[in-house]
Amino acid sequence: MFESGVLSTSLSKTVVPLGYFYAGTVQILAGLLQFLAHDTFGCTAFCSFGAFWVSYAYFVMAIEPLLDKDDLHSAKGVFVLPWVVLSAYMTVISLRTARVLTVTFVLLTLTLFVQTVGQFADSKGCQKAGGWIAFITSLSAGYCSCAFLFLETWKEEILPILFHEHIPVKRRSVVRGFSLSLTPD
Repeated sequence: MFESGVLSTSLSKTVVPLGYFYAGTVQILAGLLQFLAHDTFGCTAFCSFGAFWVSYAYFVMAIEPLLDKDDLHSAKGVFVLPWVVLSAYMTVISLRTARVLTVTFVLLTLTLFVQTVGQFADSKGCQKAGGWIAFITSLSAGYCSCAFLFLETWKEEILPILFHEHIPVKRRSVVRGFSLSLTPD
């Protein structure tokens, strides 16, 4: 919401603790639980993007203040560029999971790509567009979370997840006898 211009960027540091703890640490823990459930895709996605948020929060608090204003946009571009690559190949891999995950990864890749271009070009318009795409991405990720929580808790697909019909979905668990692994049999 900061990049889109809806909220003042002066408030951006107030969300850094969310980057460290919820978006970062909790996602890493979720990734480790996915590892225990033998879900390589979930483990990689959660741990990687958890690490993104922890490192981005650190970047904002510790690195950004040390940079010259002239170098800040390039530094942010350099920081985000590897995440474009990661999200792009995770998007390709997600094609063998559920369509709602694929949509989320497509949006995430687009968000990071537009933000990277916006940072390297120092384009406020591109950064603003990236902020709006990020907002849409967060809605998509929230939908995924809700849909998969319904599936696990109610044991039925309340919100459409749109599994690919030709890919069997393993259900296995370390806890409570049910977990969702999106890897093919």
